[in-house]
Amino acid sequence: MSADFLARLTLAHEVEQFLYEEARLLDTQDYQGWLALLTDDIHYWAPVVESREARHRAGHYIAATDESAYFDDTRATLGMRVARLGFPGAWAEVPPSRMSRLIANIQPGPETAEGIAVRSTFFLYRSRLEVEEDVYHGAREDVLRRVDGQLRLARRKIVFAQSVLTARSITTFL
Repeated sequence: MSADFLARLTLAHEVEQFLYEEARLLDTQDYQGWLALLTDDIHYWAPVVESREARHRAGHYIAATDESAYFDDTRATLGMRVARLGFPGAWAEVPPSRMSRLIANIQPGPETAEGIAVRSTFFLYRSRLEVEEDVYHGAREDVLRRVDGQLRLARRKIVFAQSVLTARSITTFL
C-alpha cells in the first residue's frame, strides 16, 4: 500500500470517529460536550428545501445562505439554544427526548488549509412521552478543522430529505 493511500485511510477513520463521537454526545444530550467540538466561528444551518415540479422530473431548490432557513446559528446562538434546553421551563424537552441517530455514507475530502470537507447522511429518530415521535433524515455538508491538533466542526449545512418537517419544534441538533 502506498503512503498516500494509508494517509487517506487514516484521515477517513479519524473523521468517522469524530462524527460517531458527536452523534453519541447528542444522543446522550451531553450538549456541553458537543459544544466543545465546535470552532468559535461555527456556521450551523439548515436551509429550507422546496420541491418544484418540472415537466418530466421533480427538482429541488435549496435556499441560499441569505434566504429562508429552519435555523441559521453561530456559536453564540447554539450556546443560547443549549442553555434554553437546560432551563426548567423548557417545555419542549420536559421530560427529555430519547434519540437515536445513524450517520452514514461519510465521504471526507482531502485535508487542506481551510479544513476537511465531509459529506454524510443522517437518520434521527426522536421520541418523547408516549405520543411524540419525529424522524429527520437527509444529508450534511461539513467542514472540519484542526484546532490544537484535534478535529472540530467549523461548518455544517443540513439538507433535509423531507419536504415538510412535521415536528412541533426542532429542539435537537443534527
